[in-house]
Amino acid sequence: MITIRSPTPPRLEVWSENYGVQRLYQPYGFARVGDYYFTAGSTQDYEFIFRRDPR
Repeated sequence: MITIRSPTPPRLEVWSENYGVQRLYQPYGFARVGDYYFTAGSTQDYEFIFRRDPR
């Protein structure tokens, strides 16, 4: 595993229907903290924002 030192907590943006990736990151301490709509062409995807607090 790569260790990165940063003053801000790591953040991920995941498509709301990508359940496998959401489950993948939970054991690493990532939790859902928000959501938004991502526009791609004429469609809008519902996205979740995940963040991991520093340990």
